[in-house]
Amino acid sequence: MKKLTFLLLAALSGLTASAQTEKGSQWIGGTISASHDKVSSRHNDPAQQNTNTDQKSNILRVGPSYNYFLADKLGLEVGVGYENIHQDISGPEQSGETDSKNYYASLNLKRYFLYDNIVGFGIGPYATYSRGKNRSQNNDALLNYNYDSTNNYFSAGLGINFVYFPVKKVALTAGIGSLGYQHSKMNGAQRELKSDTFSFDLMSSTTFSIYYVFGK
Repeated sequence: MKKLTFLLLAALSGLTASAQTEKGSQWIGGTISASHDKVSSRHNDPAQQNTNTDQKSNILRVGPSYNYFLADKLGLEVGVGYENIHQDISGPEQSGETDSKNYYASLNLKRYFLYDNIVGFGIGPYATYSRGKNRSQNNDALLNYNYDSTNNYFSAGLGINFVYFPVKKVALTAGIGSLGYQHSKMNGAQRELKSDTFSFDLMSSTTFSIYYVFGK
């Protein structure tokens, strides 16, 4: 909440510019995103003791993006870029780490709600697909090995951004929350792994974008 309050106060301190979100406007810029996620699972096996497994993920994304306004305050954004994912898994049955280097494509549709056409929020659905290669290391005391694999990620959901126009032709955005689903598939080492997860993120990931605004 402190981070969100700071962003709002910073924006409200300089209400001197006019935003350009009318139909036909275009934004061209770049995005950098960093996020951290931790998932804990508990396995209940009547034949064995109950066990806990923790999985931590750190994700970094960078790339260009383009936003076109289909109607007043309704923008369709397309992005491409590079993605690096580092995962650590710790548990009694599995322990290791994985590094993924991927390329991604994303699609976002946002409805913007602005105060005086300068500061506000954008909310709407998103979808992202990424594909790349993994380098995994298993740290099991009895079976220590490395292997390479390929992966595919698909995620979709609803996201919300903070939006601020410090000057007429510049737009700044920051992701502040999302509700989504992710499907992942990994092929390698003579096996195939799939997972499906749902997540709710509020201020735990950081996505910043800067755009140059072209009028219609």
